Amino acid sequence: MVRLLPAAVLLAWSPAALAWPYTPWTGATGRGVFAVNPYVELYGDGLDFNPWVLYGVSDRVDLIAGYTNTVDRPVPAISGPGRVDLLGRVAWSDAVIGALVLGSDLQGATDLGVELHGNWAGDRFLFTHNTGWSTTLGTPEHTLSTILAPEVRFATGAWAFVEGNPSVTLVQGEPGFALSFTPGMTAALDREENHLLTVALPVEVLPETSVTLGLCYWGAFPTRE
Repeated sequence: MVRLLPAAVLLAWSPAALAWPYTPWTGATGRGVFAVNPYVELYGDGLDFNPWVLYGVSDRVDLIAGYTNTVDRPVPAISGPGRVDLLGRVAWSDAVIGALVLGSDLQGATDLGVELHGNWAGDRFLFTHNTGWSTTLGTPEHTLSTILAPEVRFATGAWAFVEGNPSVTLVQGEPGFALSFTPGMTAALDREENHLLTVALPVEVLPETSVTLGLCYWGAFPTRE
């Protein structure tokens, strides 16, 4: 899945109803809405930076584009050309979105995938999932992954969540497993909840153990009524 490289869900855009967990996409962007979603992950010897932009073509169709790269420390150095990902999404209902995903590492490898984004929301509770399959074109590599993210609004403009992210990659029939968990909190920066800030703690369990600090901003800017 695209945002799992270091990573949407439904109902027309309404931040008050749908907050923003760290990894999965949440909320159809909405007709005429332009949104930005940059985030960074900090770890011992570097950081990943991931700027994303979104645009709502209609209430049911949106487009998403993102770039991913790594900066090594202590001497700042960008490691390679990075990666570009594009998503086209169609909302089949207020609870289900389908996505076609195309990605490139800008060095010749291209990934193609499909994803299912789902959302179930109540007054205080939200459950989000992103599930997808992808393959690297011209290779025998296939990946199946999912993100499961329960979330609770515990105060006005404040949410807490925990994400689970299991995945399996098959290369010539040999499976490789990965598992991570991400607890975190999201806070609204304005009364309308169009601007959100998320702080998360991604914990990788498999294949190796690691902990990073994640920071994420979501900003929605309506361009027309």
